[in-house]
Amino acid sequence: LLAAIQGYDKATVVIFGTLPSVGHMTGVGCSNGMQEGAFGIFSASPWSVSEDFFGTDDSFLFRIDRTGPVKIFRPMGKDSNFIYCRPSPPTAKRVNDAFYGIGFGGRKSAPRVQINENLCGRVLPHDDTFEQGNLLPPSYENTLFHFDVEVMEVWGVGDENIIQEALASRNAERHRRTALIEQAQKVDKSQFMDDFKSGFMQSKAFSHY
Repeated sequence: LLAAIQGYDKATVVIFGTLPSVGHMTGVGCSNGMQEGAFGIFSASPWSVSEDFFGTDDSFLFRIDRTGPVKIFRPMGKDSNFIYCRPSPPTAKRVNDAFYGIGFGGRKSAPRVQINENLCGRVLPHDDTFEQGNLLPPSYENTLFHFDVEVMEVWGVGDENIIQEALASRNAERHRRTALIEQAQKVDKSQFMDDFKSGFMQSKAFSHY
């Protein structure tokens, strides 16, 4: 998702196609008749990696149902925890009560919609940001609304000119990040050689006792 969307600076729709999580099934024989689900989010704000929520009250959640119209869950104005996107850092830097992955609504430790980096997730029926309601079919009650993501799609919103401008912005951001990585690698190697030549490698910092 990040590879496709980071740097894209216009409105987007992200759709998740799901199946009930077999590992969270309750009762006997409840895996019969597993039903696909689909929900998503519209965001007028660019996606970003952050320890905090981002987005505006233009954002909304929606549920796609084969047997009825799309249901939209708009912001209520009570809270502004719209979108959360936080990849996991190295183990040593993890925060115990933090959620790593993608979230919508709720709190940082427990978003209303939470999707981890293994593409497993759970939805809750309400929070203080978006309107109440289930984003998945009633059959997901058998898994306490845990799900596995089967399909994920990202769509740009706007006319051709808007989308082309946003794609150009995304490509520029990719080039910028690549240049930063290459520059960091060059600096590291250059610093190592400078330290070696200056005798730093022979200093007490590298002495053995």
